[in-house]
Amino acid sequence: MRSAVTALMLFLLIAIHASLAYSPTAPAIPLPIPITPPPINPPPPVVPPSPPPSSLKTTKLGYWFRRTTNHTQPKVGVADQLMASYDIIALGPSAGKFVYLTFDAGYENGFTPLILDALKEAQVTAAFFVTGQFVTNHPELVKRMHREGHLVANHTMSHPSLAELEPLAIAQELQALDLLLKQLIGEVTEFFRPPMGEYSERSLAIVHSLGYRHVFWSVAYKDWLVNEQPGAAYAHTHVMANIHPGAVILLHTVSQSNTEALPRILADLKSGGWQFRSLLDFRRPAN
Repeated sequence: MRSAVTALMLFLLIAIHASLAYSPTAPAIPLPIPITPPPINPPPPVVPPSPPPSSLKTTKLGYWFRRTTNHTQPKVGVADQLMASYDIIALGPSAGKFVYLTFDAGYENGFTPLILDALKEAQVTAAFFVTGQFVTNHPELVKRMHREGHLVANHTMSHPSLAELEPLAIAQELQALDLLLKQLIGEVTEFFRPPMGEYSERSLAIVHSLGYRHVFWSVAYKDWLVNEQPGAAYAHTHVMANIHPGAVILLHTVSQSNTEALPRILADLKSGGWQFRSLLDFRRPAN
């Protein structure tokens, strides 16, 4: 009798186990949760540029300017015809003590928060030309730039020389960066600075046909080599010695010298009667 009861109980246990194992409502056995990467947005549709005339040269050129010693506007190294044809910015008005402060932010070297602190303390806004690497790796800094009233502008997605790139590749570099900015801060601008200041007649035409405006500069020095920094005193002296009406000042955010000199530069320019203006001053009236 006892063996029969034992057999019956064993049969019932097997039946219950089987019903749980195959029931669609049975609790699932916990499995390791797969770690999946975040969804990758599909690449943005690239708006192809207008085909440039085949006569346009692809010779790589480097931007330059010739400094003066009496606080007058320097000679810029882009032909007047190109400046006019492609609506290029390198200088502001020659009348009045207006200056335009711009920074190139290709990557972060630990100084951008201090630069933003100095600008906020001095109540000065600037333009930051950012790359895809900077936006992707430091979105919080880009958001802060935008939140504190600075202009966030285009320095390409991957910082290549555009001089010899094909039209579609140029469009991809600029529009991919703008997509990141649009997603992050909700807006983009037409202002663009070519990496390394390199360009060709054809790249000027392509960028212009895409609706962007080149922004070059008229005050700058070799400040981007992080292991060859000349010091804060040099950075301050250079800016103050070369300031002029309509100056477009270029500083790199990776520079320790610039970072340490910036509070004094801002204070001394202000006390000298110079007014900081926005690149938005260069916008053309809408038709």
